[in-house]
Amino acid sequence: MQLEYAVFQELRRIADSGTFLTYGIRVWRREGGGKLLLRQVSDVSVSRPFVEQIAALCNRYELAPEHLMDVIEDAFGK
Repeated sequence: MQLEYAVFQELRRIADSGTFLTYGIRVWRREGGGKLLLRQVSDVSVSRPFVEQIAALCNRYELAPEHLMDVIEDAFGK
């Protein structure tokens, strides 16, 4: 199975704090000529480089999608 971890951005709104840009990770499986979304974790961080680093490590080590939250939590030292 060919997996691809990719960063995406979205705008978040918090009452009394306003709107801000945040980044998450999507996991895609390549199938035939397209891609199937397997998992999405929103609002990982406001730091794009931090989220890109997590996604790159997931791609490098071909992480199984069910372990994505564990890797994110570990990246924050939880």
